[in-house]
Amino acid sequence: MANETLAVLNETHRVAVSDRRPLLLHNHRPLAIKSSIPQFIDNYNPDRHYDPDRQRAEISKLKAETKKERKGAMRELRKDANFVAREQLREKKAKDEAYEKKFK
Repeated sequence: MANETLAVLNETHRVAVSDRRPLLLHNHRPLAIKSSIPQFIDNYNPDRHYDPDRQRAEISKLKAETKKERKGAMRELRKDANFVAREQLREKKAKDEAYEKKFK
């Protein structure tokens, strides 16, 4: 029984040793380090978006457009509110003057 166990252990050890391979640190070609040098563009236009991703550029353009529209709408609402407040004040002054004239 001990001989059989020893034989099985020896066989298992032999197979394990024959299957071993040394570890490899990197199994791919070395990757280039990304450069952080700024890219200078001749004839730079600040109104143009230089994003290479067309979909992302389109989304940012639409976001800017909606922001501009929202600001314009808010401006119009402020103007309308100021106009309504002025009209209410004018009506109140006219009513107060009429009330004052009654008692004079």
